[in-house]
Amino acid sequence: MIDRFTGWPARWQGIPQTGLDYFDADDLTDLLNLLDERRRAKGKPESDGLK
Repeated sequence: MIDRFTGWPARWQGIPQTGLDYFDADDLTDLLNLLDERRRAKGKPESDGLK
């Protein structure tokens, strides 16, 4: 999974998410996007877990 804003591997709880199969990557993308949407709605700054 590549973070389209940074060009680096997406990170979950500080761990780069590389080597995932398509379905796991797709599910994790949905989860991270949902969490980021909720974070932005609350006006909170980006945390390291979502980078």
